[in-house]
Order: sequence, then C-alpha cells, then structure tokens
Amino acid sequence: MGPVVCAAKPAVSFADQKPMCQPCAAITIDDPVKRCMFNTTTCENVGPGQTCEIDCAAPFVRVGNTSMGVCAAGNSVPNRMLVWEEPTCTCPEPVPQQGYSKDSAGHWHCAQGFAGMPEIVCQPLPGCLGVQTFLRGCDKLVPCAMPSVDNCRFDVSRCTQVPPGGSCEIHCQRPLTGNHTVAVCKDLNTDPLLELEYFPLTCLLESCPDPSPWPMGYNKTPEGKWTCANGYNGTARNRCELSDTWTSDCSAAAALTGCRPVVPCLAPTVTGTEFCALDFSACTSVDPGEQCEVHCKNPYTGAKTEAYCPQGNTNPNGLVWTRPPCILETCDEPGTIPAGFRRVNDVWECAQSYTGFAQKVCDMTENCEVRAVLQGCAQLVPCQAEQSDCRYDMYGCVSVQPGSSCRIRCQVPFAGTETTGTCLDGNTATDGLVWSPPVCTIDTCADPADGGGYQKVENVWECAPGYSGMATKTCQWAEDACEASPVLSGCVPEQPCRLPDLGDVPCMYDTSGCMNVEPGKVCSIRCQAPYIGPQTDFTCPVANADPEMPLQGVLPVCGCAEANPIPPGYNVTRDQFENTVTYSCATGYGGVAQKVCLPGPHPRGGG
Repeated sequence: MGPVVCAAKPAVSFADQKPMCQPCAAITIDDPVKRCMFNTTTCENVGPGQTCEIDCAAPFVRVGNTSMGVCAAGNSVPNRMLVWEEPTCTCPEPVPQQGYSKDSAGHWHCAQGFAGMPEIVCQPLPGCLGVQTFLRGCDKLVPCAMPSVDNCRFDVSRCTQVPPGGSCEIHCQRPLTGNHTVAVCKDLNTDPLLELEYFPLTCLLESCPDPSPWPMGYNKTPEGKWTCANGYNGTARNRCELSDTWTSDCSAAAALTGCRPVVPCLAPTVTGTEFCALDFSACTSVDPGEQCEVHCKNPYTGAKTEAYCPQGNTNPNGLVWTRPPCILETCDEPGTIPAGFRRVNDVWECAQSYTGFAQKVCDMTENCEVRAVLQGCAQLVPCQAEQSDCRYDMYGCVSVQPGSSCRIRCQVPFAGTETTGTCLDGNTATDGLVWSPPVCTIDTCADPADGGGYQKVENVWECAPGYSGMATKTCQWAEDACEASPVLSGCVPEQPCRLPDLGDVPCMYDTSGCMNVEPGKVCSIRCQAPYIGPQTDFTCPVANADPEMPLQGVLPVCGCAEANPIPPGYNVTRDQFENTVTYSCATGYGGVAQKVCLPGPHPRGGG
C-alpha cells in the first residue's frame, strides 16, 4: 500500500498546525511465552490505513493462515497500538519420552504401563533464543499402598504390591475369628500412596489365655468350663479383653465376671414409726437358706411373720420378709381435750355446733411416744357463695346456714330462670353450697358503628348501598370480658352479572354494552357485523350477590346477507310480495337447500 498523504490539522495558529495522521505504535506483548511465539517485526511504524502480517516465530509451527495487524485510517493519536489478532501457533514436536507413544495420525498417547492425559508443553528459552519442548501428563502405573489397619486384628500379608485393577483378601489375625473381605486397587492407579479400598471386616476375639493367677471365686472344670468356686454364687462369664500392651504385642487375657461371695442376710434398715413398730432382733444375721421371725414391738400387737435368706445369697440386703400387722390398740386418754369434742358417760362425742363421729385414735410419734388423738368432728359453718359470674345475682346466698336455702336470680340486664341453692345439714365447708346456675340471656347491647355493608336508618339496621340481604343484629356473649358485643350479619356485597352463554358462535353477538352490568340495570346485546338482526335487552337481577349469575334475557336471532354470487347447484326464488327468499337445488343436484350462516367474510348455502 502506498504512502498516505495527510492534510494539515487546523489549529489556533499556523505554528500549532500538526499532521492529522500518526503511525501506530509497535505491538507490545506482555506474556513472555507469546512474546517469543509471534513474529511482529513487520508491524513497526505502520501508518494510518496500512496493515502488516503477523506470523509464528520459529521454531513454533503455525496452524492455518497468518493474521493481520491494522492501523486505523486517519489515526491522529500518537502511540496507538495496532488492532491485531493472534495466529494459531503450536509447539514443535517434542523428542519421544518414556511413557508416551504416537499413533499413525500423529496424536500422542500414554504408552502401555502408563496412564493419564498427555500434553505437549513448550517453554521459551531466555531471550527467545529457542524453545524447550517436552511431554507431560502420563504417569507410570504403580501398585496401591497396603491399607492402614490394626495389624493385631487384621492380616493384610496377601495385599503387598497389588497392581492397578487387582485385588487381594484381608483375613482376621489369629486368634481372632471372622470372615474375610476383598481389597481392590483402582484401575490405572498412578499414586503410590493410594491405599487399597475394602469393605469393613469384623473380627472377634473369642478365645484368649486364662488369667494367671485365677481370680478368687472361680474354678475351671476338666471340660474347660468356668464355674463359681465354693462360697461363691452366680454365673461365671469369660470375656476376652485387650491388654494395655495390645498395640505393641497383640496380647489379650480372659476377664472373669459373674461370681460373688455368698453372704448372710442382714436385718433391713427401717426408720420413722416403722422403727417403733417392727422388731428385727431375730434377723440381724441370717445365713443363706435359714429363716427368722419378725415381731411387733411393745405396745404394738399383731401376729409375727416369717423371713428367710435365699439359698446362695450374695446380697447383704437380700432378706425376704413380710410386714407383720402391727397396730396400737390401747393408749391413755388425751390430757387436753381439743375444741369440738366432749366426753359423756366415758364416751367421746362431738360438742355443740360440731358434727361427725368422735373417735379416739392411738398414734405413734417419730420418737416412739404413744399419744391419743381425737378426730372425726368438724365445726358447722354457713355456706358462702361468692359473686363469681356477672350473669348471676348471688346476693341472697352470701351466708346460708346449714339446712337452709337461698334464691339465685339473673343479674340485670340479663333475663331468665331462677334456681335454688342449698346448704346441707351438717355442713362443715364454707364452699359447700349446692346450686345450679340459672339460664340467663341478654338481648340488648350497644350499637356498632356504621360500615362494613350496614347502616342504621330510623333505628332500624339495613344493608348499605351496594349490599343486599336481611340485616340482623345479635348480641354475642364474651365470657372472659363478661359483656355482650354487637354482631351484624345478613348483608353481602352486590355483584355485577356475567355475560350469558353465547352458544357455538359467540362472534355473532356484540356484547360491548353488557360488560359488568350492576344489579337492577338493563343492557342490550346486538348482532355483530356482518351479522344482521334485532337487538334484545338483558337485565341483572335486583340485589344480585352471585358473581356467577348470568344476565337474564333471550339472545337476538342474528342472520346473514344473501349469498352473492349464488354457488353452483343452487337456485334462488325471491317473492316481492311476501318479501321472502327461498332456496332450491338446481337441475342435476339433490337434497334440501337451506341457508346457513357460518363465521367468515361471506355467507354460503348448504344442503
């Protein structure tokens, strides 16, 4: 391309005028690898509108065409870089290496005994004086590492040097018992530290050397079965336990349990009044298989009971005994007579204004002292009814004497029935009034504020405009607040009617005037052009509250203009006097001719 002639750029003064075009700056590449990969020597001092060629620098190999660098036409910006694209450059072929092979198509693969994804890597030498090219990505196949296990429990001796894809068996170390499992080295393994994968194995230690010396209380039969020695009782159990040096020498020993010394039964420890009543002096130490007697201590009376220590007893508290029926039958008279009691003819009875059955009971204190206690008499008291409910008038029942009654009425403004409350003869409780609540109702309460579809006109509640129904005010009782609150009901919002069912050809009708017709209103449905016919009126029922209610009326009968031209096979007869048109089948055609109006730009005959 020839040199570009640039006109002078206007300036404030002649001395400030500069050329309007500037050459583009040379290509700058920051990546050290790409800097050595591309040859940009032809792209220095490229003028506006000019181009240059960019190629791969030796020894890189270009794939495809070279690329171009372009300096913008009319460039006036000094040191503006060329607009350019990178050519596709690849590394030169590497020297063959161990573990890599090349197929007939020139593609590198991992050689036999190696695995991975091969790739060519090239690293430019300092100063772009050459390229070091090599292969990487293929690693040598190696056996998997042996699994890390408890060597005292598992035998992994069969699992050394297992190749990729291979397997081995892991067994239980003797004397442990159990099944075996299979360990697998994954295919194409190249990691020497990757352990074999295996399903968990359970190994049980069921036999081990006898403890030395034998613990006290245990003997071993000639058949090798452990039993409890003389003077001991229980079920001997032999369980293998790992020793403290298991991890170093895999040693284990038998642990014997279940045998306990046979001991006599001691007297049970009793406290409180039981200590005062029960005599265990004959049962302080009862040998296994022996019996003793439990007596009642004086002044208690009652039959003795038998106790025994079980044969082969190993529990000091194992005495089996039954409590004797110890009772206090006699005691002195009380020194001080409590209120409510009196003694008449050596018989205790309830004093005046008291009721019940007086009884002297002999009682034992925690200190084993016998005392007489009088009980069974309670003071007569009037029944007291509290004002617990705002509906009931309990004023007459504030204090009702035993054997008397009172009236319970409805509290103003409630109205209803009346009931009777009774304080029973011999009443001893202030809350002993027996009564049933009257039925009290309320039919008056304050008016609520207007709104929500309701309004009050001349002291009568009715539905507000836009609502319909029968307004009703009720007084609803709130138990917690003890008041009646007004509740209005019966009015629902009025709803516009929906369009009627327009049949199979809805496009025949013009319903634009009947959208959202309010209750009590009238609208008209016409024939939609090009259909012709009369219009008919539809109404929405007064006070309609059903949004699915259709408009009430009959759809107009809509027809269409006469067919023009008349289709083949039909004849038309027009009666000017009757103003009628009839159709018939033409000669050579059969059937009953009739005019049918179908959706579309033109009507046509049918039949």
